[in-house]
Amino acid sequence: MKNLKKLIAVVLTFTLVFSAMAVGFAGTFSDVSSSAPYASAVARLQSLGLVSGMPDGTFQPDGVVTRAQMIAFVNAAEGLQQAAKVSAGPTKFSDVPANFWAAGDINVADPSGYPDGTFRPNNPVTYTEALAMILRALGYTQDYSWPYGVISKATSVGITKGVVLSAGTTITRGEMAMLINNALDLDINTYVNGAESDTGKTLLSRVGNSTTYYVYATHDVDSSVTTGYVKVVPVTETNGLYQMTYNNGNLVYTLIPTGSVNFNNYLGQIVTVNEDTNGNPLAATPVTTDIKTFTATTNSEVSFNATTQKYSFYDASVSVDNIPVVVDGVLTTMADVYKSQVVDNGSKITLIDPTNVSGYGYAVITDATGNAQSLLVNNNVTSSSSYIDNRFAINDSNGNPYPVVGAVSKATDIKAGDVVYQVSIPVDNQDVTNGTATVLYVVRQSVTGTISQVSVSGSTTTVTINGTNYTVGSAIPGSTGVSVSAGSTGTAIVGKNNTIVQWSGTSTATNYAVVQYGNTFTPYNTSVSLALPDGTSKVFNVVYSDIPSTVVANVYAGDVVTYSLDSNGNISNLAEITVNSVPSTGVLTDKTDNLIKINGTPYYVSSSTVFYNYDPTDKTLTPVNWSDVADSSNPAIYAYSLSSSSYGTLSLVIFNNVASLTSTTTPVDYVTGINEVVTSSTSYISLNVIENGVSKTYNAPAGTLNLGDIAVNSNGTIATGATNAAYQLTINASGNVIGATLLSKADTTAKTVYAEGTTVYFNYQNNSIYTSAGFMPLDNNVVVINAVNGANTVVGLGSIVQDTVTKDANGNITGLNGVTGSSVVDVYTNPSTGKAVLIIIRGTK
Repeated sequence: MKNLKKLIAVVLTFTLVFSAMAVGFAGTFSDVSSSAPYASAVARLQSLGLVSGMPDGTFQPDGVVTRAQMIAFVNAAEGLQQAAKVSAGPTKFSDVPANFWAAGDINVADPSGYPDGTFRPNNPVTYTEALAMILRALGYTQDYSWPYGVISKATSVGITKGVVLSAGTTITRGEMAMLINNALDLDINTYVNGAESDTGKTLLSRVGNSTTYYVYATHDVDSSVTTGYVKVVPVTETNGLYQMTYNNGNLVYTLIPTGSVNFNNYLGQIVTVNEDTNGNPLAATPVTTDIKTFTATTNSEVSFNATTQKYSFYDASVSVDNIPVVVDGVLTTMADVYKSQVVDNGSKITLIDPTNVSGYGYAVITDATGNAQSLLVNNNVTSSSSYIDNRFAINDSNGNPYPVVGAVSKATDIKAGDVVYQVSIPVDNQDVTNGTATVLYVVRQSVTGTISQVSVSGSTTTVTINGTNYTVGSAIPGSTGVSVSAGSTGTAIVGKNNTIVQWSGTSTATNYAVVQYGNTFTPYNTSVSLALPDGTSKVFNVVYSDIPSTVVANVYAGDVVTYSLDSNGNISNLAEITVNSVPSTGVLTDKTDNLIKINGTPYYVSSSTVFYNYDPTDKTLTPVNWSDVADSSNPAIYAYSLSSSSYGTLSLVIFNNVASLTSTTTPVDYVTGINEVVTSSTSYISLNVIENGVSKTYNAPAGTLNLGDIAVNSNGTIATGATNAAYQLTINASGNVIGATLLSKADTTAKTVYAEGTTVYFNYQNNSIYTSAGFMPLDNNVVVINAVNGANTVVGLGSIVQDTVTKDANGNITGLNGVTGSSVVDVYTNPSTGKAVLIIIRGTK
């Protein structure tokens, strides 16, 4: 079986070559669609010059792979095409005549045949046979059980991805391309003491042309390198020793295309590059093995010896010359690294000896923030931003973005709560102040919990949160402070090296409300009705003795108050907020600088500033966002207050009935209940509805007993409206219902298209239904309610029994037949989209 094994090895090699090119050639063959699963694999083979297809320009991906074709493929992969031509002629097989098209290939491969002296060149190759060949090409030469042991091993290695067939299935040319494509990216196996061992080289490394280079710089680390190219030095190898190309003592640099290789992964290393027939790199295999990686533990990591002219790394006890260094993605030199002292505690350093014998000649350093300026970000960076919190520029003077490394890779991904270090890296042996590159290093880390321990050692304070130790740093720009104490609960913003730059202890949020109905507090009258920011209103009991007499004497409707509750839910603290009304002419919002000018005086908006809009009719507060405020046109202010801990910063702003800050929604809902809620001071309507398939409750503002088509009498009886009916409700920004329009035939003003008491016919092709009102498109979130016998349960479209339709001579639908047993429904559409959003099943025909 020696020759058979040889054939398998050859076939396997072919298979690898067959799949070498992964992208870019889909559609080269007239019968290979760019969307075909095998398109990229076929393209790799063609780009390597291993397949040229059929004379008619096709690849015939659905054709079977024969034994003769496999031999020819393998010979091509091994560069034996010329040898095959010379060897054409008589063969040792009775069924392969001298003039057979693959006679030369078969003679070169010298495979074993069958016991009867035949080779059977036109027999197809099966799935298991193909996998066995590929396994052997990858160096897996053990005898695996046939066929399932072979299939199992090939699957575990990664060969079968995307191609799963039965053991005896004949494999097609397209499927073979995919298998080989998978194998190209897998490492070749060898055996050490009988055990499998990864060689670290992929099968692709044996395919196509290969050249060895020293990788010096990419465009990412040196903008002078042309985009799409890499700066390299050609390397020669003699007896295992690698020599870079020099001219008069200087390295000879050249540019080669990057192809499909990320050369950033090989900076400072010597690699063997496999290329396609056009010279485009397909893969790179490192030759360099002498690489040392360590982490700096001091802020004075790099030193310089003027006598030896050597630069030393403290933690590695290693000295180097003025070698090239890439610092956080910027190419510079050791001289500049030393001058700037950019390497600090926590920096990760990789020293590289390209040739493995000449000493460390290249370094890559990441997480370097020595002498950097730091900032705790308070505002997200957007596509329109030029600065981070008006402090750090994100582009250079030419508008080119600064490199961003760390937690994110681009400035627009920087968010509030990130810690940003603005790192200045000198380049081209210039002083730190002359010829520098700027890099933005981002840390995104926070931890919430209780400080279980505070430890002080010299000038270093360490806290323990959730079992992890953190160093307490100094407050940086953007931070509100780092004051810690054991037992306190809060959130820490953490910078580099697990250093806390801000500690925000958890505090009880201020409760704001508007008094809805005035009370003169006495020991016998201790309750107050408050409109809350969540859109609800509530009557609270007041602990009379806890409230200052200046407050409890008189509280009137419209007063803005802060309050707190005791463990029983009673108000234990109540304080009025001074109303400082300012008309819109005295207010100017500035979104860029995050401030509001009130009568000419600037007050600053922080992340903790609270905004509300006040509705004097409902006596309600509605939370609003600063972005909405800043985009509005100088809104009038009802009340505001300043922070006691930050000078000139607003803690609360309440706007005075600004329409642009108030929005309403008009859902189409099925109302199942109408109620009157009575409290000690007021009453209002409450509605039980089904909306978007979910049961919920809407309350009207306090004192509201009339919503239009729904009204109740003071004794709680329904004056207008009916349950188990569809309404178009109007919901204000506070979440209160302020209007209800009954959707029915009698309602000629309804803006919603409807069809009541009709049967339906579904046309699923165009996602519509046909009713007595004609065709209606179906909303993707249409809700179906079974209201038969008052069930009011949400069901699916499948619960509706369709009717049949009548058609004219041209096949156009003209009506419904009203077949006995079909469902009778009411159908309602969304007024803004015209699509059916609510279908109510009333019964059957």
